[in-house]
Amino acid sequence: MRRPSILFKYFLKETIPFTLLAFIILTTLVVAQQAGRLSELILASSPPSSLIFQVIGWIIPNVVTITLPMALLLGVMIAL
Repeated sequence: MRRPSILFKYFLKETIPFTLLAFIILTTLVVAQQAGRLSELILASSPPSSLIFQVIGWIIPNVVTITLPMALLLGVMIAL
């Protein structure tokens, strides 16, 4: 098995922090937007907090499928 080249290691070292930062920011923004959209339902019915966290847990997988590729693209573009 080949060892990764120095250039590949350097590329990963430069892109991973930017990708993670972009992923956290983008995911937070999209989840906040989705939660704002659902806030009328949440505030009108006054459900228990466990149900609110459960709904956010259902939203996150859909959000990650959108934000992960965007974060990777952004991280690579910023690093290069």
